[in-house]
Amino acid sequence: MYYILMLIYFLFNSCGLILMKLGGNKLNLNINKSVLDLSVSWQYLLGFLCYVCSFLLFSFLLTKSKLTYIYPISAAVCYVLVVILSYVFLKEQITLIQFLGMLLILGGIVLINIAK
Repeated sequence: MYYILMLIYFLFNSCGLILMKLGGNKLNLNINKSVLDLSVSWQYLLGFLCYVCSFLLFSFLLTKSKLTYIYPISAAVCYVLVVILSYVFLKEQITLIQFLGMLLILGGIVLINIAK
């Protein structure tokens, strides 16, 4: 169950960031005569909700694991997922340095899990 929750956290975190980026172009904030006018796209709002859910899941996972284990793994996996999803949905390029960095990150995850 713990690993399923981690997987859900990774997906919520990464998809939340991608959706906020996709919908961020339509984000509009105006302040006129002490009135706050905020309009967001459905993509941004859905991304924000995903990101909030990921924070809540991470907070729960943090209570069930060592900080020195959960944080490096979650940061690494989320980074790799964001790079891949950015390539697929945002049409961002993956440079050779990013690719090599992702390989090093994945190698680090393997080492952390072997040591556990």
